[in-house]
Amino acid sequence: MAKNNLLKVTKEVSLMSRWVAIDLYIREIDSLRFELSMNRCSDRLSRLADEILEKEISAQEDIESWGTNVGRSQPKFPNQQGLSLPTELPPRADLPLCAECGESQYPKLEVPVTDYIPLSRQDVQGISSDGYGPNLQIKTGNGNSVNSNGSQQTITPRGSSSSSSQLLLQKKLLADSQIGRTSFQKLLEPTPPKRAGIAPYRIVLGEVKEKLLKTRRLLELLLEGLPCEYDPWDYYETSDQLLEPLLLCYESLHSSDSGVLADGRLADLIRRVATFGMVLMKLDLRQEAAKHSEALDTITTYLDMGTYSEWDEEKKLEFLTRELKGKRPLVPPNIEVGPEVKEVLDTFRVAAELGSESLGAYVISMASDASDVLAVELLQKDARLAVSGDLGRPCPAGTLRVVPLFETVKDLRGAGSVIRKLLSIDCYREHIEKNHTGHQEIMVGYSDSGKDAGRFTAAWELYKAQEDVVAACNEFGIKVTLFHGRGGSIGRGGGPTYLAIQSQPPGSVMGSKEQGEMVQAKFGITTDGC
Repeated sequence: MAKNNLLKVTKEVSLMSRWVAIDLYIREIDSLRFELSMNRCSDRLSRLADEILEKEISAQEDIESWGTNVGRSQPKFPNQQGLSLPTELPPRADLPLCAECGESQYPKLEVPVTDYIPLSRQDVQGISSDGYGPNLQIKTGNGNSVNSNGSQQTITPRGSSSSSSQLLLQKKLLADSQIGRTSFQKLLEPTPPKRAGIAPYRIVLGEVKEKLLKTRRLLELLLEGLPCEYDPWDYYETSDQLLEPLLLCYESLHSSDSGVLADGRLADLIRRVATFGMVLMKLDLRQEAAKHSEALDTITTYLDMGTYSEWDEEKKLEFLTRELKGKRPLVPPNIEVGPEVKEVLDTFRVAAELGSESLGAYVISMASDASDVLAVELLQKDARLAVSGDLGRPCPAGTLRVVPLFETVKDLRGAGSVIRKLLSIDCYREHIEKNHTGHQEIMVGYSDSGKDAGRFTAAWELYKAQEDVVAACNEFGIKVTLFHGRGGSIGRGGGPTYLAIQSQPPGSVMGSKEQGEMVQAKFGITTDGC
């Protein structure tokens, strides 16, 4: 595969992996919306459902208002005279026929006056006319207005009409006004929050589905290379954003004596999101250390700072540490570089766009010095600053784990000192503790070391290197994860996994990890051919 296509394929595979995961989550949300149809919920979930409903109602009102304004506009076409709409109705056009209209020429509609004790000024203090206060006036169809004291005064209606529904409404308002002090006192008291509809879980999960649909559509647009006009709050960027409403539903079900439902399909979905995140599988990036040095050579030469590859290790570490502590980008936006350097810089930019939600680790092949690790950290930081500037906000996902790969016998012998040098740099150690939960991942190679010194010598050097690396991390209180680059064949370090684990140095086995090429062979589901 050509190098210029490798980056494109990596991005497309990552986006497709996210698309598949989002599609699976949408199906699970559909099943949960059907299952969680009860209305008992916690106050937090109720408030969230209320907010969602209010937002939807407000959006619908805006759409209707926009449609009304558009409907009122009168477009005029060339060579055509627009039709003028009547500004008022003809006389008596909206009035019902009535034989006994009298001199007012309008139908009479008498509202029965009931006997009740009018409220005092103290009763209605602070109540507006909407709350049936003293200025309450009820318009009647015959042009009369009923005041709060029960009397009627004649007014001249303009285009008014009467109906039985208006009469019923007037009777209801009058009946409500007779309730007295107790009713008005209740209006003054704060009311408890209402339950949002009959199915608050469906409302909350409905918004989750809507965001997932937009997330899936966003991925489709990115795959097609088309622009997207979604706002960041319209879709999910991280798994934490998706987990928040799901965990809220889970806690609400348990607090509402529905723990059996919470621990079923919903708990399974939460586990999937927490385990896989927003992607079906994560890809690791891998590049040689010499490529990063070449990219930094181009940058430092362009900035008249010298040639990076000609500096000694101490000067490299000083430069890299200073730039890592700074807040400005290092790479000029309009710098002209060769195709290989451009591929390296573009790879870091794609990694910044996808983030740790889609990508796992950045592996440095042929790593031999601490500067090899800091160079990747600097290029990664610079790319994230550039992407943040384009987005107008910080990158949503975290940084990638930077994993040095010690392959040759010489590099294996110096692995411990390299890790000690790295962890002695304060800014790097703080970065590990803050962004990677205090874990340093290190990869050891079996294939190249075996070719370099033979299998027996390579096995012994690998054993000593692991002991030294574990001891170095323990000195600084950093947890170490060893990634064994063991292939399937004997020449690539393959062999029985059980014996390989038993042969590891004491204290170096803290988990397990399988090389990508062996996952399908060892854990894949085999099916018989038809």
